[in-house]
Parts: sequence; C-alpha cells; structure tokens
Amino acid sequence: MTAAWGNLSPPRRWLLARRRALVVGLLLIGGAAAPVVITRGRSGPLSGSVAQGPSLRGASQYRISAFPYMTVGWSGWCTSAVFDSRSGREAADYGCGAVESGGPVIAGGASFGDQRGFYSYGIVSDRVASVRWDGRVFLPIESPRLPPGTRAYFTAGPPAREVRFAGLPRLFDSVGHEIPQPLISRENAVEHLPLIAVSPREPGKAACALRASNIPHLVALAQTVATPVSWPRRQPGAFLACANATYRLDGSTLGVAVLLDATNARRPAPPLSELQPDPAHPGLLAGHELGNIGFPQGLSVFNGGGGQAFNTTTRRQQFANHDLSARRAGPAWLIPEGGTPAQRATLLANLAISP
Repeated sequence: MTAAWGNLSPPRRWLLARRRALVVGLLLIGGAAAPVVITRGRSGPLSGSVAQGPSLRGASQYRISAFPYMTVGWSGWCTSAVFDSRSGREAADYGCGAVESGGPVIAGGASFGDQRGFYSYGIVSDRVASVRWDGRVFLPIESPRLPPGTRAYFTAGPPAREVRFAGLPRLFDSVGHEIPQPLISRENAVEHLPLIAVSPREPGKAACALRASNIPHLVALAQTVATPVSWPRRQPGAFLACANATYRLDGSTLGVAVLLDATNARRPAPPLSELQPDPAHPGLLAGHELGNIGFPQGLSVFNGGGGQAFNTTTRRQQFANHDLSARRAGPAWLIPEGGTPAQRATLLANLAISP
C-alpha cells in the first residue's frame, strides 16, 4: 500500500503523513553490536535495528538517509527511512521539500504507525539542543552522514492502546530558549527558479546545460535548466539543482542532475553526505536509493507495503532504480541516477557542463 498525504482521510493522515512531531518512549534499539536500551529522551542512531519492525515480523534493520533535493530549480533536502526484515523490505517513508526559511526544521519530520507501534524521525538545525513534546524531552544527535549544520532524531515507540496527537514539538537551544518555527510566507520563502527547456543535443549557451559526447548507444532525450542566481540562503550547506537531463544508454533510461552551491554558484559545492567511493570506478562516488530526480516538491509518502524509496504512483517511473553515482565537475556535482554502476560511469565520462 502506498499512501500520499492528499489521498488520506484525516485519521489516516495523522498516522501516515510526515509531521513535525515526535513519538518518544522507552526504546529497544541495536546496531551491529549487542542491542542497547535507549531510555526516554535519547535518540536512536541513523541506522541499526528495532526489536519489532513495522510488519510485526520480528527484528528489522532500518536506515535513515538524507540527500539533496535534485529536481531542477529547487534547493532543499529529501529524507527516507526504510525497514528491512529477513524476508525483505517491510516499509519505506520518504519525501522531499524545499528549504523555505531559516526555521529550525530542515527535513523529514515523519511520524507513522498505529496501535502496533510508532516510528518518528526528522532533521533539525544544530541550533536545536532538545525537543519537548507531550511533556517529555528528546535530544537530537549529530552524524557525519547528515547535511552540514544539522542534527537528527529517530525513535521507535511501543504499542499503545489508542492513537492520539499531542501537538507539534517545541524546539529549544542549548540554554533552554525556545526557537521559533516561522510560518512560510511569500516574504521568507525561497522562490523556485524559472525553468528553461533546451535541446538535449544542442543546448546552446544556456548556463548549467549538459553536453553529451557523440558515442554509440547514447541518446539525449530531454533537458531542463535553471539559471543560477546568488541568493542569501538561510540554510548553510544547501545545494541548488540547476539542470535535469534524461538519457538512454544501452537500453536503460538514466537521469542526470547538476548541483551547485545554493548561495554562490561559483564556489565549490559542499561535500555530498551518504556517498562512498565506488571501488569499481576510481574517482567516482556512489549511493543506494538516494536518487530523487523529478520527485514532486513537498510530497511525502509512506509505503506500508515495502518497495523502493522514491517510487510513487504520483511520479512517472522512468528509472529502473534510484541508485546514483557522482563526480566533481568544476564547482558543481554531476550526478546520474538509475541504470547500473557501469552505465552511470560511462555517462559521467561523456558529459560536460556549460560554463
């Protein structure tokens, strides 16, 4: 079952939609080592195991990830939480959104579950030292896997007799002052950049456009660009997707995104979290289930039937998977999504970015 926010009844929206809310309680969470008891107020790690997964099939391995929002014209983040049991994928919760203001909530903010158990996760600014919700205190954690300047929380709640929503969390800094959570208005929102559709084969002089070499079995299908502008982004470490293109290579469809520093396009873009060196292709980085090219802005989905993150019924599914590779290209990151590692490496070797 896949559920999107707009298609749910109000009770189910509380259960499955992403919210800036926490479910805090006594946790039993373990990593690669022996399971440890995480008491009330302590966040779980970004990956590990829970004693009981969402499908009630026993222990479940989970992983929470964050990666730049790669849809052209936007600056923001995508998050996902996936649960895998011995028999396969149990559930996935994922979504993307723009960095709209300087508020303390960066991404995520998901709570999902029912009387059998609850799960909640999110990413907040490193200004947030504690979260207070329903009379309890919750401490977010730092991790090198997170975007710069952020912290995260994850909690798995025990079964409850009834479902109730205790309101939005209150966020506090290190000295106990509450951090305001501003509403998004026209005055403080980051605007979406105008988009320009260009010829995928001959994009002209459009800034940020991609040019592909003329090699066998590589066909340029479509390309859209957005001219970068210098904006005083409130979130440090943010990226701007200034181009999306689609190619067919050896029968597979691949998407490509160009990511720049969101504040200054001429400055080297920040490092990419979650990626690791690709041992089969020196000089390239690789990641699993992080690709989100074309994912609708602001959409969040809970897939209770399992399945791959960022596969939704609301999006045209043109890629076989959402695995990706990446390399530096001047100040930018060049990131293909889909296909095999070898196909992505071939594509990266035959692409260049217009100045």
